[in-house]
Amino acid sequence: MIFIKKYWIAIVMVFALAMFIKIAFCFLILGALVFYISMESLLFLKRVEKEGISCTGIIKEYQSDSDGTKTPLIEFYNGDRSNH
Repeated sequence: MIFIKKYWIAIVMVFALAMFIKIAFCFLILGALVFYISMESLLFLKRVEKEGISCTGIIKEYQSDSDGTKTPLIEFYNGDRSNH
């Protein structure tokens, strides 16, 4: 995704030129972008599945339901504790 964020202006310009000059090249660019994004997403999901996501959770309170069972209300932090 860093590649797309870095070169998005060039990609859009080439895509726009390809629409007028060679429409088949336009679809090739579009397909390459979809393929790149899907591969990046799959690699990210595999990494998350393998390593997991670490975060810190603090139990704020326990909520009781009508049956009398208590459920903890947890507030999660992902390392940056400046948001509380």
